[in-house]
Amino acid sequence: MSPAFSAAYIAPAAFEQQAWFAPERQGVRWFYHRPRGNRPPPHPAVLDATLDAPLVDIVRWARAHGITTGPSCAGHSLSPRAAALIFAGLRHDEGRVRGDGLVLRDTETGERWRWRNPHYRSPFTSARAVEVALLPHVREGLLPMHGPMPSLQRVVRAARGIPHLRTALDKGSLAVHVQAPTQAQQDHAWQLLAQGLA
Repeated sequence: MSPAFSAAYIAPAAFEQQAWFAPERQGVRWFYHRPRGNRPPPHPAVLDATLDAPLVDIVRWARAHGITTGPSCAGHSLSPRAAALIFAGLRHDEGRVRGDGLVLRDTETGERWRWRNPHYRSPFTSARAVEVALLPHVREGLLPMHGPMPSLQRVVRAARGIPHLRTALDKGSLAVHVQAPTQAQQDHAWQLLAQGLA
């Protein structure tokens, strides 16, 4: 039986509770998910290929310093056109799920799944519904990290003074948050962190 996936929007704070899957199609990226459960370790090349560009150098640095990273998002702006493109992709996916199946690739391991469900309905009924779900979290970036305290503390030190960036360190886990007024400032904050760690 084909496993069940969901396209419902999940805010960054709950990303780590899910396993994430990318549809094998062109267009605006939208990730499907299901409860995380027990997982094999991520394959670095597979994981890096699905990362948002501003996070790639930071994640590679983290890996080299004994840190594992969780499901992440650099934080993105949203326009009505982007919402319409997301909705069009999800409608396309709905047809595939209800028909021959939608091929999804695990963003950490590369494992492929063909998801079929003749009764599947997208959680979004319009582009406006996509906007309503995403707008409260516009440019809400998050990179979770887990590992040795000296390495995590180095990230905290590198993050000090970077505008729009904050960290929360607790017992071997670190959450790096970025939420800036513009996309340029959002991307620049991540760039400054990467430079501070280099």
